[in-house]
Amino acid sequence: MRAKDFAPPSVSLRFVQVWRRNFLVWRKLAIPSMLGNLADPMFYLLALGYGLGALI
Repeated sequence: MRAKDFAPPSVSLRFVQVWRRNFLVWRKLAIPSMLGNLADPMFYLLALGYGLGALI
């Protein structure tokens, strides 16, 4: 097999539309996702601290 038998795939600019859609969805969901990831452990620590504090 020769090197010219393995041509690189042609690149289309259609990927820009997919990338843009993924970026817009990420931008829409990034802040709620980060808030949830921060609020869940804080809520857990608050509840655990309050519960253990009541026992002591």
